[in-house]
Amino acid sequence: MTIKQKQAYVERMAREIGEYFDCVQILAHDSDSESYQTFEAGSGSLFARQYQAMRWSDDSLEDDVPEEEEES
Repeated sequence: MTIKQKQAYVERMAREIGEYFDCVQILAHDSDSESYQTFEAGSGSLFARQYQAMRWSDDSLEDDVPEEEEES
């Protein structure tokens, strides 16, 4: 599958999933090629997708922060 075909596939999947959900954002990475390739596509409200990405980013950062030790 070429890079253009992969991007078209991601866009098609975003449209199809978007038929059932208010907003969809797909981020994909391909390490099979000689160079680093990323693909992205979305459907629905751009603001909703940005908010969703922000919340995901905040949640993933919280997982990396160790919890404070309880005082004895």
